[in-house]
Amino acid sequence: MSASDIKNANMIGIYINLEEVVISRTVLEGSAVKVEKIASIQTNFKAKDKIIKPLSLNNEFFNEKQEWVAKFKDAVKKGDFSPGKVNVTLSHYFSITRFFVMPSIDRKFWNKSIPIESRKYIPVAFDEMSYDFYAYPLSDGKKIAVLFGITHRKTVEFLMEIFKPVSLEIDSVETSSVSFERALSLVDSREHALKAYVHFFKEFSYSLFSANNCPVIFREMSMEDASGISERKSLDLKGSIAFVKRYVPDQNYLKMAVSGDNAALWQKLAESESGLKTEMLDLSKAMGLKDNSFPVIASLGASLKGKFQYKQGIDISGMSANRNLHKKVQAYIIGISTFIAGIFLLLALMNNVQIFLLSGKVSALKNQMSDVADFANLPEDMVRIKVEDVQKQARLMRVLFSEKEFLAPKLQIISEKIPKDLWVIEIDYVNPVGISEVSRENKELIIKGETSLEGEYKYNMVEYFTKEIKKAAEFRTFTAPRGAIEPVLEGAGDKRGRRDLEISETTGYTINCVRKNI
Repeated sequence: MSASDIKNANMIGIYINLEEVVISRTVLEGSAVKVEKIASIQTNFKAKDKIIKPLSLNNEFFNEKQEWVAKFKDAVKKGDFSPGKVNVTLSHYFSITRFFVMPSIDRKFWNKSIPIESRKYIPVAFDEMSYDFYAYPLSDGKKIAVLFGITHRKTVEFLMEIFKPVSLEIDSVETSSVSFERALSLVDSREHALKAYVHFFKEFSYSLFSANNCPVIFREMSMEDASGISERKSLDLKGSIAFVKRYVPDQNYLKMAVSGDNAALWQKLAESESGLKTEMLDLSKAMGLKDNSFPVIASLGASLKGKFQYKQGIDISGMSANRNLHKKVQAYIIGISTFIAGIFLLLALMNNVQIFLLSGKVSALKNQMSDVADFANLPEDMVRIKVEDVQKQARLMRVLFSEKEFLAPKLQIISEKIPKDLWVIEIDYVNPVGISEVSRENKELIIKGETSLEGEYKYNMVEYFTKEIKKAAEFRTFTAPRGAIEPVLEGAGDKRGRRDLEISETTGYTINCVRKNI
């Protein structure tokens, strides 16, 4: 693997279900998974309602008062998992994943159109949700396939709060179906795209039908009410295959892999329901596990993110989207700053050429006046005029040469020191030059920008930016006693759309850098 493939070599996977939380860390030795550490925490959570709807328990379960929170922190410390980055995988109780297709549209409209289309399949209010999607065009070119995941924003915020004291940092959040698919694609890579999967653990079955590494259908079913295989509930494998065929016509399954508890007993039934040739898959052996625990497999799948070449998944925490946006904004700012610096450097070069030409003229004048005898036959008024003319030229040269400023280093400092939550929209520079006498007007550098922060957060961030500028040596000319650098906060600005469909109001700020010519 290249360096980019192992950027998440120390990624920790954490699976969260109603009954259990599993923490794991893995390494890859070639294509083999080696489990370094595993810790399992029983939550002892009791749901009030027998029928549980997805996302209905997020606020109740993710609560500091729940017993599992303290047990989780203790397990992280004792297991020596921290510090590290975490990929959290949520069960279907705390997240929703849907695969759907929609008419093909230009890629630049995906960020707005796909969330709107997803509401047909995920009937929840998006106002308090965090979501992400992975989309790709189908082979016919008329439609695009979308894998869409969603969870409560407060769930992500709560996990960030409890992770911070134990030195864990959330890198991403995904759903268990995505983690399960990643694990299977690694340990059963041969003809993986042509296989469907069904896994059994205790009284549960987990069936997965994927296309292009995206879980089209993932079902977790309880067999608790069945006293035996003969009285089993239907796995509905045939219906799942028909669903995949309807949405992704090019996806053809040739085999079904059966794994987990009593897999040999389930094999014939799976073959009968699916109509596919079945084969046994020893998943626990392939992943170095003692049993067939699905929570552990999902946790390991989450920990494998970034450790081998795999098509992009989804991050329903919103952090990946924010990181990408920050990189784009940063690149934009650097590009603009470089362009402006280039303009000023060009102007400085032109100014130096003009100074050189003026210097030649002044030298010529001085040579003409090098001998007082040149004034011998001139009247007093003419001598006075010539002397004043030379004095004017001399004053002009002193002004042009004294305290010569180069703005490029200052623009470089602005681009390096500006916080990610602030941006610059305008920079004004004023440097008056007098000819008849040295100008007493102030020299000014005015930085104007905007931010989506409000209140004390906005004040602190602008104040921090101002202090960073003051500390820079390039801005020493604007500091006391003859200068001042002061921030000015302004009122509400315009409104800008964000990917999560919120509307963020921006407000302005100004940083005035003034040098008084006394």
